[in-house]
Amino acid sequence: MIEKCLESLQLKNFRCFESVEFHFQKPIILIQGTNGSGKTSLLEALHYLCYLRSFRTHVPREMTRFGAEGFFIKAIYNDQEIKVGCVGNKRHVRIDQKNIESYHELRKVYRIVTVTDDDLGLIKEGPDKRRAFLDHALLLYNPELLSLFQNYKHILESRNALLHRFERNKEELEIWTKQLWELTQKVQHERILFLEELRTALENPLTKHWQDRSLILEYSTKKRSSESTWQEFYTHWTTTLIKDEYFYKRSLFGTHLDDVIITFDGKPAKLYSSRGQQKLIVFLIKMAQISLLIKKQGSAIFLLDDFMSDFDEQTMHKLINACSELKTQLIFTTPTSNGIDSQILLNHDTQIIKLDF
Repeated sequence: MIEKCLESLQLKNFRCFESVEFHFQKPIILIQGTNGSGKTSLLEALHYLCYLRSFRTHVPREMTRFGAEGFFIKAIYNDQEIKVGCVGNKRHVRIDQKNIESYHELRKVYRIVTVTDDDLGLIKEGPDKRRAFLDHALLLYNPELLSLFQNYKHILESRNALLHRFERNKEELEIWTKQLWELTQKVQHERILFLEELRTALENPLTKHWQDRSLILEYSTKKRSSESTWQEFYTHWTTTLIKDEYFYKRSLFGTHLDDVIITFDGKPAKLYSSRGQQKLIVFLIKMAQISLLIKKQGSAIFLLDDFMSDFDEQTMHKLINACSELKTQLIFTTPTSNGIDSQILLNHDTQIIKLDF
């Protein structure tokens, strides 16, 4: 039984919507509409309410309807009212009429996991894409870690700025180096623990629905195993690494250089997986992420933006059945009403919302 769910969504001057309100009555929502009808924009608004950023753009103005000064989003989630208004670069966030300032306050109330085609970058693109996913997922799971990541970013930027100077103070650089090394240990520890929980969460759907498949996530660090203490690292830094850092003028150690290695059916996913396999990998990882959120926080919404293409009917059945077992609200988009995914979803307790502009 779903403990918390989205009840309604109101949009004003958001993308193609001038003023519209949607009501959600069932655990599975299927949003149908042709390209340009606003399906992805609806999901984008729900995503924005959680992250205060879009999965399509970093520019708020691009989300504002043409000719309007700003946009407004309101949702009722678990009987709580969440409002976000954005005009220019100014944004106001309220929960039950109370202004909030912190990321932590919002994440305690409302959590979203979104799957789009852009998420295939987790497999195809470089380490920065996988690090970003891991950190965003970790902060959604444990918002209390935000200060740790903020401190790491500040130390890294300060240290890089020092390395860029023509005249460098080695004593000052040593202070920044030790601080960056210490925070690296803490961030890596949190990332590795979370990745282990993701791997554990992956075991259930793999065992139940994909017994013939294997998916392994491994954390990869730049730190050598022999450098387990500050003194060992300091010796390596002063004898070898500092010369390269002076040459490249940037920090050559730290969590900003780490990666997540994804192995599917015994092979590196980036090199050998097909598009359909890449989508399956992303789907399974995101499903593991939301199952962890539900276990710890009690609820989350799973958004899937036209992600069923490239799957055959058997795989669609497995994916939708696995999603329905999560016991949380699912919101799918699809461009047609007669596709295989629509027909499968209609066998469940599904509400259909048709967008026709």
